[in-house]
Amino acid sequence: MEFYQRFELLCKEMNETPTSVGGQLGFSKGIISKWRHRECIPNSKSIKRLSNYFGVSVDYLLGKSDIRNAESEFEDIERAKLILFGTGEVPEKAWWEVEQFVESTRRKYHIKSNK
Repeated sequence: MEFYQRFELLCKEMNETPTSVGGQLGFSKGIISKWRHRECIPNSKSIKRLSNYFGVSVDYLLGKSDIRNAESEFEDIERAKLILFGTGEVPEKAWWEVEQFVESTRRKYHIKSNK
């Protein structure tokens, strides 16, 4: 997914248009149009403002990753380790086994993941 597609998707999720979001952040209609027609992409400062506005990583916004916010996902994993093991210091193999068990249980009981 390219930048503008991701930008448009995030706008829709907020029930906003790209033009209205751009206006709130100080981007002109002309620059939004250039993004839409793939004439350019935002500079690094603008990308950072957009990622902060949407609460997503720069890589997600640029279409380089499907993980919306790598930091929050990392925090979630660390929190899960603390709950399950009482510590964040868990060998990688032990965490892998937990993931395999969860996946097996999902299949057994036909539980769909929200990921």
